[in-house]
Amino acid sequence: MYKFKLEPVLKFKKQLEEMAQIEFYKKIKELEEKLSVLSKLKAEKEYFIEKMELLETQEINFQDYLIYKNYINLLSNRIEECQKIIKKFLEEIEKKRAELIAYYKERKILQRLDEQQRIVYEREMKILENKFCDEINTICYNHESIKKII
Repeated sequence: MYKFKLEPVLKFKKQLEEMAQIEFYKKIKELEEKLSVLSKLKAEKEYFIEKMELLETQEINFQDYLIYKNYINLLSNRIEECQKIIKKFLEEIEKKRAELIAYYKERKILQRLDEQQRIVYEREMKILENKFCDEINTICYNHESIKKII
């Protein structure tokens, strides 16, 4: 019976790949959450810019104008921070993707090796089986020949 000698290594590589996959998808989910926050911040900034522009057409006091202006600046700063965080997340995701691809390739190499060794084993077994059958046929033929002579 065929048994792949590196089966424990293959199982370990599969586990590493699965764990890397889980981490990769967690990072993607976190990125989606960060992108959602960024989108909300941008929408809020647009809303307050429009509101400030609308108030500029009306008479507003300078203090209210400064409050809007400062809040819009605060939102701009938060947007920049969020964009930096997203950039770092993208770099981390790219590292996780490379790690995942490396584990995948290692697993595939081991699986191909397993398949090649299985094919070689099956060929050798077929050759042995054919030799065995030939020997049995030869023995039977010789036995029949001896019976005819006697």
